[in-house]
Amino acid sequence: MDFNTIDLTRAEQATSLLINNEQQEYQSRTLLDKNNGRYAYLPIFPTEYVGPNECLVLANVPVNRLAPHQINRRQYGAYTFDALMLMNKYNYSDEFSLSEQDANELASRLQVGKSIITFNAQQLRSICHTLLVFHESFRRYVLCKSDVALKEPTLNSKQMAIALEFYLQIDVDLFYMKTCSFRGAEPRSKIEGLFCGRDELQARYTLTPCGNLFCLCCHPLNSHKKTQKWSVVDFNSSSMHRFVNGYTTYLNCPATCTTSNIIYAMTCPCGHYDYIDSTAKTLADVMAHHREHGNRIIHEKLTGSPLFRGSQIDPDERENEMANQMRLYQHSARCAGALRSFLDCNPMYWCFIPLPWDEAVTENAANRPKPSTTDPNLDAVIATTAVDNRRVANYLDNVLLPPTSYTFSFRQLKQQRLFFDRFATSSIH
Repeated sequence: MDFNTIDLTRAEQATSLLINNEQQEYQSRTLLDKNNGRYAYLPIFPTEYVGPNECLVLANVPVNRLAPHQINRRQYGAYTFDALMLMNKYNYSDEFSLSEQDANELASRLQVGKSIITFNAQQLRSICHTLLVFHESFRRYVLCKSDVALKEPTLNSKQMAIALEFYLQIDVDLFYMKTCSFRGAEPRSKIEGLFCGRDELQARYTLTPCGNLFCLCCHPLNSHKKTQKWSVVDFNSSSMHRFVNGYTTYLNCPATCTTSNIIYAMTCPCGHYDYIDSTAKTLADVMAHHREHGNRIIHEKLTGSPLFRGSQIDPDERENEMANQMRLYQHSARCAGALRSFLDCNPMYWCFIPLPWDEAVTENAANRPKPSTTDPNLDAVIATTAVDNRRVANYLDNVLLPPTSYTFSFRQLKQQRLFFDRFATSSIH
């Protein structure tokens, strides 16, 4: 392809003669009105005026699902007047920038015009600066730490080239690294570059169990107690993950529970909440971390008492406070699906789930050896005043009052007292 400028309208007319004109334009299934802000973070074709008429790269959409003008743009969009003008203006010496050598190498390897590389490198540069601002705000307002200059706040050209290769394949509905060559992965095809051909994308790698007998991902604790099967990691479907909004991502390379430096995603048992994060540690490490905080917060939500039972000063207090602010744990503490999974593994907490008033009255009448009061709240007073241990009484005082029309039965109050008696040596999983 020479670098004479292309008239996209004339090119579209020529292209439409060779393909089915009835093919509809590709429509995103995840870029809806409610999350349209995500558009600003997606790779697009070079254009001088970024706005409502900008065109997504759509690198992972098979060519037979594109309309004539989209195929035309894929073939010639890197060689328009705007594209070439912007390419010539690209500053190779700015921070978060590519060197000209790395830009040429990446364009050659991805088999695209260099203008697509330089234009989206500029887009990625703006995103990097935005993320730095978010990082500073997070440190200041969430971590409550003073502003400290990062040791390496910018990426060099080689690092930017790697980041850009990933960025260009974060498509509107699907992330798939066709060109990945990291950690034992191989490009999908030696003749395929950035753009997908006619073949639908297929999973190529899976997450494999590490085989360690003590791995919580391979052998979850108390899995035999669960009323509904819910594994920590579903190895059978680990090659891809579909988020609640329908966005799909495929595993880029071979991995196990012990693979470090990963991006991972979790979906709540309810199926309505996603969480995504990265870690320098292993998947097994982060799952243990999330289990610890998730269980702690559910414990505190149900009992009204902190899980820490040592001295007056909790060494993890600051970490716990930050975790308490995370929407992940706030959701799990209120989610019926997550709570059910927790109670399956920790049935001793069922006594903190109040019963409807009539069920509590019926249970009291059936289980008391002598005539029972019809007022379960009076049972609560009797049970509490009968507690000799002041520490246990304080724990019981902190249990949240049931909502209207619900209450604790006498049996539950007795179990709560026994629970706090054993609290000092108990554990949750």
